[in-house]
Amino acid sequence: WNGHQWHTPQTPLIAGVQRADLLAKGLLIQKKITPDMLQNYQKLCIFNAMIEFGERVISLNEVISD
Repeated sequence: WNGHQWHTPQTPLIAGVQRADLLAKGLLIQKKITPDMLQNYQKLCIFNAMIEFGERVISLNEVISD
């Protein structure tokens, strides 16, 4: 989450069904995301077939340290 949109990597580890559905609905936007770009994001969301999108949202303040 960059404050306006949810982005997903252009080359994910697994291009799953839920990701494809969220892309088709326009809820995710594919972007090239590098580690250096993470400072431009506020949150990340972990999801898969067993975890619904939005269920596990993590503040990047908890992940990135100076």
